[in-house]
Amino acid sequence: MEQAALIIAVLAFLLSVSVFIVSIFQEGIKNAFSANSKLAKISVGLFGVYALSFTAFLMLAN
Repeated sequence: MEQAALIIAVLAFLLSVSVFIVSIFQEGIKNAFSANSKLAKISVGLFGVYALSFTAFLMLAN
């Protein structure tokens, strides 16, 4: 079970970083850091999934 949580955490982190990089290329550095763009909101949401699943992994590992 903890392996599934870790896999989900790693995938969410990689997707979050890749969406953020795409946001930088599409909207520029200044707009990529603003919370108004759709890609920034998706990236923050995926990072939230990463945080929750990594926390679940740590709880399951103990």
